[in-house]
Amino acid sequence: MDVPEFDDPKWVMDLSCLVDITQELNVLNLKLQGPGQLITAVYESVKALSTKLRLWKTQLSAKNLSKFTTCRSLVEQMELIDLKCNSELKMKFREAQGNADKTAQFLRELPPSFPELSKVFSRLMCLFGSTYLCEKLFSTMNFNKCKFRSSLSDAHLEAVLRVSTVNSIRANVAQLCEQKRCQVSGKK
Repeated sequence: MDVPEFDDPKWVMDLSCLVDITQELNVLNLKLQGPGQLITAVYESVKALSTKLRLWKTQLSAKNLSKFTTCRSLVEQMELIDLKCNSELKMKFREAQGNADKTAQFLRELPPSFPELSKVFSRLMCLFGSTYLCEKLFSTMNFNKCKFRSSLSDAHLEAVLRVSTVNSIRANVAQLCEQKRCQVSGKK
């Protein structure tokens, strides 16, 4: 049977939000069941859902779908379809494939019409780097904070860690030499 509502993205979006809200109602229903429930616990559960509903109404008004997993997933799927059907972006992505820097640049430069995908990609792109940096930082700290270097203060250790985690620091030797004055030893 043909259902014309499924062709309307706004209707499908409303349905997915309703699915998320119904899920929360099911969770509340399970909390309310069972023997030995105190009326205070039941009241608190209902009050919590009521507060959540007001929050969700505010978030939906601001187009914030963070608490609506089904709806957010649907938005992401819609954006993926738009991305897949955009020949210019598809060509740019193919050019970037295999090169991590170009791929990251492609994802950073997604047009504003892909806000949900931009958020997902930015979270994904920082995952591996963050883990690597944490491990590198911990190894550097262990190496520098050993029994042979016990006189390092926290300020010194912080400076060492800051420098060790930044890959792009390059010393400008010429500038450093210009700032130093030659020391003259004794009179001639």
